[in-house]
Amino acid sequence: MLERFVLLCDASHIIYDCDPNALRCLRATSTKDILNQPITRFMSKYIANIHEKHLFGLVRNANKEQLRALMKRLLRNNMSKACRYVMYTTHGCPFMCRIEIDIQLDEQGYVNGFIVHVNANTRCSLSSIRDTIPTDYKCFIGSDHYHVQEYDNVTCIMMDVCESTDFVRRKGGGHMAAMLQRIYEIANSCVIEMYPFVYVHELIGDCVFIIAHAPFMVKTTRISQYVAIRVACVIQTQVDTFLHQELGEPRMYLRVGIATGPVTAGVIDGRTFRLFGTTVHRAQRLESICERGCIATDYHFHCENAIPCTTDTLKGFDRVDYFIIDAKSYK
Repeated sequence: MLERFVLLCDASHIIYDCDPNALRCLRATSTKDILNQPITRFMSKYIANIHEKHLFGLVRNANKEQLRALMKRLLRNNMSKACRYVMYTTHGCPFMCRIEIDIQLDEQGYVNGFIVHVNANTRCSLSSIRDTIPTDYKCFIGSDHYHVQEYDNVTCIMMDVCESTDFVRRKGGGHMAAMLQRIYEIANSCVIEMYPFVYVHELIGDCVFIIAHAPFMVKTTRISQYVAIRVACVIQTQVDTFLHQELGEPRMYLRVGIATGPVTAGVIDGRTFRLFGTTVHRAQRLESICERGCIATDYHFHCENAIPCTTDTLKGFDRVDYFIIDAKSYK
């Protein structure tokens, strides 16, 4: 779904007015969250640096002739590529968009403001999710160096399609790929529409790996466990509906495991951003024992209306205490 909004900035690129769509797209509670902020506050660090260096700083004090020469230079360098990246909400959550900036001149030909037009993909499809690498790790993509960092209390949500082995044996790899793409699109749609601070990390085999409360993606602490449970339940419901009604596979369903704890994140192969650690594995193991229509969580992920359980055998772990949540109670 394409949302359009306009931000009006003064010569110092400070926002002094915006239209109502900006509140919705930037997840603002009122104009106080947006006004009197520099427009670069809502851009990714890379794009903000480009605009600061090549547009706002240089153009502000240029006359007509200098401005004409500057615009020619901007079209030839990285500034021409900077219009199609991401902006960030007031909560620090990224979303895909296209930015166009009109320069406003006074009677003497000097810049007195900017009009920022934003076309935002608020409900992205699989093909439009491009910026899933945290800013601090982008420089390690395509390099020979690796970089990892430790984070505490990251919530890992692992989702697996039960009976998928039988499905691919009966239908073949092409049908399996189409099914996984549709499931990934459903997960993306739910996350972006409902909770943009939750992040669909990747597909692992026939599993969807989702991250919540990750400081490398979102600079906010206003994320509760209820949000992770809620988004997992909504995705589970929509995927099950797709499997049963559209795909015609009533035996298949989505299993969900959630674990919270420390993770190691970074780039180790020069190609992809990855997450490692026992928290990731624990979420995967809990997903494997999850019952139909339920969600399995570890004891670090405390929530109400959960049934405590214990298992003596969980691959890679000793005795494991966990909760089982009835997904219906959160729909």
